[in-house]
Amino acid sequence: MIDLKELITEFDKVYIQPHDNPDADAIASAYGLKRLVESFAKDTEIIYHGGEIKKPNLSNLIKEYKIKMSLIGTGFAIKDNELLIVVDGQYGAGNVSEVAAQNIMIIDHHLEEGNFKCLYKDIQPRIGACATMIVTYLQEYGLEIDEALATILYFGIYMDTDSFNGGMTVLDEDHKKFLEKYYDDEVFNYLRLSTLTFADIKTCAEGMLNTQRYQSIVFSEIGDCGDNLLGHTSDLLSEIDGIDIVLIYSIRENGFKFSIRSYHDYITAQEIAIELVEGIGSGGGHCHKAGGFIIKEQFEQSAQNISFDIFIRTKLIDYYRDLRFLETSQDNPFQIFGENAFFKAKKKSNYFRYLNIGDYFENDIRVKTLEGIETASCDDKLIIGMKNEVWPISEEKFKQRYEVITEQEVTPVSDQFIDDYGITLQSLAKSYRITKDNIKEHNICRSLENNVVDAMQLAENTKIRTTWGDLSGRVGDYLLVIDLNDYYIIKEDIFNLSYQILDRKGQG
Repeated sequence: MIDLKELITEFDKVYIQPHDNPDADAIASAYGLKRLVESFAKDTEIIYHGGEIKKPNLSNLIKEYKIKMSLIGTGFAIKDNELLIVVDGQYGAGNVSEVAAQNIMIIDHHLEEGNFKCLYKDIQPRIGACATMIVTYLQEYGLEIDEALATILYFGIYMDTDSFNGGMTVLDEDHKKFLEKYYDDEVFNYLRLSTLTFADIKTCAEGMLNTQRYQSIVFSEIGDCGDNLLGHTSDLLSEIDGIDIVLIYSIRENGFKFSIRSYHDYITAQEIAIELVEGIGSGGGHCHKAGGFIIKEQFEQSAQNISFDIFIRTKLIDYYRDLRFLETSQDNPFQIFGENAFFKAKKKSNYFRYLNIGDYFENDIRVKTLEGIETASCDDKLIIGMKNEVWPISEEKFKQRYEVITEQEVTPVSDQFIDDYGITLQSLAKSYRITKDNIKEHNICRSLENNVVDAMQLAENTKIRTTWGDLSGRVGDYLLVIDLNDYYIIKEDIFNLSYQILDRKGQG
């Protein structure tokens, strides 16, 4: 595993970049990380995109503790002998404007946004606040926590976990209690009670008066405002009785900023954001909270004279209305889609790397597969696929579908596609990262040639609830059925690499 201090000290200067228009958690995370890097005797600077920070509690936080943050423009770049650490965000997530940099690290608690090339990543989507992750780093490297640092980090965790009421893991709770030994309670209360300006109240009220409803969805266009107020208004509207999904948007000079809240049973805010920005912007976030930005020029090229108001509402309603939902052991795909929609497919006899989860973890883990976030127990195995994708599998099913290979001369497909970005596995207590440097330390298996499944290509967006978690598929992906208790979705390109299509009699 990479030693953070060893990596950072190789560079002449370190820049720390939180997401655009940083909130309390982003500021706290950047400041805490800056203090850590400075303890390594390295010149460090916090930079950010967006605009002047005007939200009262944030400006008060910055003034109280004299936090220095440099607002940068689009042409900003760092040198090859310097390091950029992106904290509380990732490039491609819709809220972090890219800085030209050769050497990049990522420390974040949102869902992974793809295989962005970097020197190091620590992405833990289960953690409630990024500031919690920074506290862990500070403890690991023995940095003394003073009153100012404790208060800043405590406030960051407080704000990103809905006042300690939502998304708190054991680690968040432990670090909250740890910081309470050192923080300034008086300053904290001053900060938490200065969230809005009087002008914000009027803007928020106007947005709420513009609210319209479709079944359990509400929409609202809000006037020119900061990202924080956009999210705050979303939170307020999500408390309306009978509402599962909230979409609020604001028109900006070069595009459209939106905020999503979803407490729907199976449609997440993250997937809505990705759906809305496809091909015209970028977005992402958490299960319940997400957001994004749609670029004006790209929208106008694709929308064909449709107003943004109609476009974004129609796109969300269509996704909400047309998404097919299945649950294994309860829904029969052959009855729903018709037996004639399926054909036989045989898995190609490829070699893969795999690991026994119990060799690395003592508790359940969460892992991002190509189909979504899934849960696996320490009794399961994890197979590493062709494109950095992974999937958990029970011991019983593993024995049915794969054979263990002891010959080390074979070359698993996993070895060919693993990259610097790697794969992160996360439990509540710790994480483990698979990279090209350690991929060959893992076991080898081969898929059995008699592994024949029923398959169909999806003609509509589909979600399946399995014992592992919810799997999402888009039009063109494949639904594979082992039996009525075991079916799943696989991406189109992975299916084409992994399966051979047979006729209905199982003959090529």
